[in-house]
Order: sequence, then C-alpha cells, then structure tokens
Amino acid sequence: MNILILGGSGKIGSYLSNKLSTKYQIDTINQKNINLKINKKYDYVINCLSAEVYKDINKLRKIFNNFSNKNFRENNFKWMEISTVSIYGFSKDINKIDVSEKNKHNTASISKYGKEKLKGEFEIINIAKKKNFLINIYRFGIVTQKFKLNDKIKSIF
Repeated sequence: MNILILGGSGKIGSYLSNKLSTKYQIDTINQKNINLKINKKYDYVINCLSAEVYKDINKLRKIFNNFSNKNFRENNFKWMEISTVSIYGFSKDINKIDVSEKNKHNTASISKYGKEKLKGEFEIINIAKKKNFLINIYRFGIVTQKFKLNDKIKSIF
C-alpha cells in the first residue's frame, strides 16, 4: 500500500510516517520538497499540513493541484484530512459550543488557527468535488508531545 503524507515533518505527520513506515510504503511532502510533482499512485493521502500553509491560498492550491486523478488508485483511494475542533469556535461556557457541521460557517468565535484550517477544509472539499474523490475529515482537540503535555495544560489555565 502506498501512502502520501502531506506535512510529513510536522508533529502528527512525522508520527504517522514513523509508525506506518514499518508496514507500508510512505512518501512525505514537507517544507523542503513542497513543490514536488507527484508521479506515483497512492491508496491514501493523509493531509497533516499546518495552518501556516493555509494562510497562502495560492500555495495551498498549488500543493493540492499537484495531484491528478492518475495519482489515485481508482477503487480504493482515500483522502484523510487532519483538521481541528477549533473550526467550531470557542466559548467560556462549554454548553454554548455547537459542535455540528452547520456551525462551521459562523466564524465570529473561531480563532485564527481554526479559520485557517476551515479554509483548508473548504479548499480540499472543492477540489475533491472537481476531481471526483471522497475525503474523510478528522478533527482533533489538543495534540501535543507527551513530555510537553504538562506545559500545555499550565498555559491554558
């Protein structure tokens, strides 16, 4: 099985690359090879690009448009989009957060990070429609390295 990880040098991408490379053929796109032309067929693309990349929509489109349907195995291809719960916004009252697909469009309480990731989601959804493939979007909460977890918790409170 061939897997391409976009953002392969980041926290999630590098972790997935290390874990999956023991069983599967893994290629990664990162800051050093971001303009790489894709000439291989993949079963999976796992998009772990950071919100920084989403700030430049032209750069993002160039990365996504480096793909064509010839890069996807016809029947088995899957695109996995790694996103964040930050796209739903925030509130001091946890009971007021509406975690639903319809709430993604109310950007008043969404952080810059959440807005950039949401922009990326919209972009890949549009490309998937044009290129006729399905995507799965996974939205995680805080992702941190185990040894930095205490520092992260302290910074929040």
